[in-house]
Amino acid sequence: MNDLTIAGLGAFPNQLAHQAKKCIESANFIVFQTKSSHSFEEGRGWMSCDDLYDSSEDFDELNKAVAERLEDLCERGSTAFLMQGSPLGKAMTKEIVRECKEHGKSVSIIPGTSYADAAIASSEYCFDAPAVSLDAISAEGARIDPTKPLVICEIDSLLLAGTAKLEMLEYYPADWQVTLAVPEGNEYNCIFIPLAELDRQQQELYTCATCAILPPLSFLDMERRGVEQVDELVKLLRAPGGCPWDAEQTIKSLRSTVLEEAYEVAEAIDDEDDIGLCEELGDLLLQVVFLCRIAAEQGSFTLRDAATDLCAKMIYRHPHVFGDAVAKDSAAVLSAWENLKKTEKGMESQGDVLKAVPKTLPALTRSAKVQKKAAKVGFDWDSPKDALKKVLEESQEFEAELDSGNQDRAFEEMGDLLFAVVNAERLSGIDPELALTRATEKFTRRFCDMEEEVNKSGREMEAMSLGELDSVWDEVKRKTH
Repeated sequence: MNDLTIAGLGAFPNQLAHQAKKCIESANFIVFQTKSSHSFEEGRGWMSCDDLYDSSEDFDELNKAVAERLEDLCERGSTAFLMQGSPLGKAMTKEIVRECKEHGKSVSIIPGTSYADAAIASSEYCFDAPAVSLDAISAEGARIDPTKPLVICEIDSLLLAGTAKLEMLEYYPADWQVTLAVPEGNEYNCIFIPLAELDRQQQELYTCATCAILPPLSFLDMERRGVEQVDELVKLLRAPGGCPWDAEQTIKSLRSTVLEEAYEVAEAIDDEDDIGLCEELGDLLLQVVFLCRIAAEQGSFTLRDAATDLCAKMIYRHPHVFGDAVAKDSAAVLSAWENLKKTEKGMESQGDVLKAVPKTLPALTRSAKVQKKAAKVGFDWDSPKDALKKVLEESQEFEAELDSGNQDRAFEEMGDLLFAVVNAERLSGIDPELALTRATEKFTRRFCDMEEEVNKSGREMEAMSLGELDSVWDEVKRKTH
């Protein structure tokens, strides 16, 4: 016999497997997870871990204490540890195996009928796919796939039932029918209740063997959905019998929509509109999933491929989090990020870095990024005032080309002038895109105020001279300062 055998007692006494019985008969020491697990004839000296349940602050401490007790017993003879239900997939089992193997003890595991399997067998359900089981103590923060059958096990208190209910309401409708499987003798009695009433039953119904069975949700049954459901939505829209417009879209046709949605996200951020931001991020997410779905149909890549590449890239570029590197502050992080990116992209020079800045960025944003990357190797003005001198120089050159009537040269000099202005803004710590956006908004507000003032006077703007309009403008400007 191994130093330690972990055996499942099954959901009920009559489900004890033959292997588990032999294990009990041959072991020097028999340890029950709790005394309430099953009843066996005393006389050979058995013990339980109830005292460890009482003295432990949390389940991590409990699991470690149980593991240490069992490892110590193995020093004196073969030991059988008898767990409720099945030991497979339990955090306690994992800790016991780790502790014993660390001390050179051999461990074997004998599965038993789990509470989840016994509960389903007693219910009216016959699911198309295996059910996912989850201990109630682990329900908080758990990631649930509501499209698969779910069994929440070991709901031994109203408190755990309430915690599980609140977590499940993130995925299931409040009126979703739940089967509460309550142990009675050697079987389960099934009660059908809405999810909202999971923690509203009589206290005596909640025991270590009590389970809640949640049948799977269809796409249309869901009230709360995740990224997987967005992918399913796009798939349905593009399928035969779906939406003709969605079916016609291509990667190129969605290009402008992606940009538009990104700008709407930015606007919601600028407006500090949380409700609008939530909606716009959803719209942008739809475009990301839509593009991945089209790519998958073409055999190029899938949403999972995109997510896999993203995670791999972020892990690679964060060695201070996932590796042994050290980054003292955000400046060190950004410096390391740029170096890692150059290596990853095979960039051999800083010129390659500049050329890698996307040409599709707004012109002001792109010029600021290019300047910033050039500054990394010292090619930069010393101060904003030095950059401002260049603005004045470029302004004069532009004016000279206007006077000469050379349109091509004027076009080029205007580009140089704008580039110089961006330099001055960047060195002043000002975002040129944001600065111009605010200036445009200010101009729009003042123009509307000017138009209102003109209308009040009974005149029409088209009939007024520029001087007269400037006078009204200056008045509006004084009022708005």
